[in-house]
Amino acid sequence: MSLPSTSQLRLAVVFGGRSSEHGVSCLTAANVLQVVDHDRFVVTPVGITLDGDWVRILGRDSEIIGSESVAIDSSF
Repeated sequence: MSLPSTSQLRLAVVFGGRSSEHGVSCLTAANVLQVVDHDRFVVTPVGITLDGDWVRILGRDSEIIGSESVAIDSSF
């Protein structure tokens, strides 16, 4: 990942979690990531698994919905 220009802000989108609302949170995050202004923000999606592990999502925004196929960086 390249460093953002001085005109870009960093934005973390945190979603998921151990609750019964995990799926709803993932869908909401996917929608937010689709509409965020990527010219203005450098976005880092951060998921919380059903087991409570925090992971940085690698890949396209839409892959959050199909969590089984999402590449994760567990060293985050």
